[in-house]
Amino acid sequence: MSFDTLRQDIEQRMVDNWAENATVEYENLPFDKPSNVEWVRLTVTTGQGETQGIAGSTVTVRDTGMVSLQVFAPEGTGTKTSKALVDAFIAIFEHARFNGITTYTASVSSVGNDGYGWHQTNVTVPFRRSRNV
Repeated sequence: MSFDTLRQDIEQRMVDNWAENATVEYENLPFDKPSNVEWVRLTVTTGQGETQGIAGSTVTVRDTGMVSLQVFAPEGTGTKTSKALVDAFIAIFEHARFNGITTYTASVSSVGNDGYGWHQTNVTVPFRRSRNV
């Protein structure tokens, strides 16, 4: 599985399961930020890979990474809606197995107001996948 396939699989899971009204920004694609409603940004970050085994001419590599969601809510509107969006994301990605990808426990952190009119909350879910090279 290539790194682009990994990204596609994770993004497709989001597309297939995201039922919330918040618009999703995907990495390096055109996006018009809403002016006064919640929106989210999905990012897939790969981390350290390591060799898991060698069998004949096949090497198995385990890749790790994070699926991240940044939730943006208009300042001064509280956190109820942003926490609901976090919960929806966690329901999609926490402890899931799909297309050779295994995910683990989510972590949530409140970043606070960004000075541009948005309150930000981040959620990350670590993942791993094995691939043969």
